[in-house]
Amino acid sequence: MPKIKWVGIIRDMDIYQTGILPAHAVQLRIPRNLSGTMTAGTPFILPPILLCCGSVFLKTLLTGRILVHPLWIFAGVVLGFVCMLLHELLHAVVYPKDAYVYIGIVPKNFAAVALASHPMKRKRFLLMTLLPAVLGILPLLLFWILPATAVALNSIMFGLAIMGLVSPYVDYFIAYQVFRQVPDDCFVQNEKDEVYYFTKEAPPVRERLRAIAEADAAEEAQHDEAL
Repeated sequence: MPKIKWVGIIRDMDIYQTGILPAHAVQLRIPRNLSGTMTAGTPFILPPILLCCGSVFLKTLLTGRILVHPLWIFAGVVLGFVCMLLHELLHAVVYPKDAYVYIGIVPKNFAAVALASHPMKRKRFLLMTLLPAVLGILPLLLFWILPATAVALNSIMFGLAIMGLVSPYVDYFIAYQVFRQVPDDCFVQNEKDEVYYFTKEAPPVRERLRAIAEADAAEEAQHDEAL
């Protein structure tokens, strides 16, 4: 179990997410701040919404009954909002036992965060990134299991599922980029507003220079697109 600490309001994420990177670490090609990452991740919002709404439509079609009520859906959404800290705790518990993880709120982004700069194997990093989605998967499963007559519970589960599956949209984006860019045998580490990956042993100098050149070229391309 890692060392987890609640730090309240976070004004500067770099304070809590600064560690030691090897010289051969390569930067993941994603936006360099939380706001940019949230914007880049917006396409990942639509699939969970379609999944949840499609579930309501299909179960309604199968049962021939009205399954949800707006008031109780709102109650489920509020409960899902309260679960934001549980979402971050699920991120935190996956870190190794010698890691320090800081949980807090970033007001300017209206977001809760779990911050740590500690290397993890690619598979473990992906698990850490995606684990909070269970807060949406479980309510959606319960929605399907509950009887059609339990309108209040169905509605609450629907609201919880929406919040639980949509709120990790930034996590989906990061996981997708890690899955696409990072080789299986690499370690992944958050560092300030950025994500890096590296092998346990330093690669030959030629490979390191090529990786740096590719990262620089990608950054220039993103800059040109922004202009």
